[in-house]
Amino acid sequence: MAPAAGSTNKIFVGGLPQSCAEEVLSNYFMQYGNIVDSVVMKDRETGNSRGFGFVTYDSAAAVEMVMSQYSDHRIGNKWVEVKRAVSRE
Repeated sequence: MAPAAGSTNKIFVGGLPQSCAEEVLSNYFMQYGNIVDSVVMKDRETGNSRGFGFVTYDSAAAVEMVMSQYSDHRIGNKWVEVKRAVSRE
C-alpha cells in the first residue's frame, strides 16, 4: 500500500505545559513508535518553552497511531494538540 498523500513521519505538538522538557515529550510519545528526534521549541532570549514542539518517528504508521487518538493526549494533566507536521518547503 502506498503512503497516503501528505503522509509524514513528523508531528507538531501544541499546548505543552511551560515546564515540559524534551525528555517528557519523548517519554510520552515513544509508546506510539520509534522516535528519531524530538524537540521542545524554546524562546531564544529567555530559554523558556514556547509551548510547542515536534516529534519525528521512523515511520508514518506511528504518526497515524498518534492521530487516531487525537483527543486522548495529555502531558502533565494538560491536553496537548497533535497535528501532522507540514514541511515548510
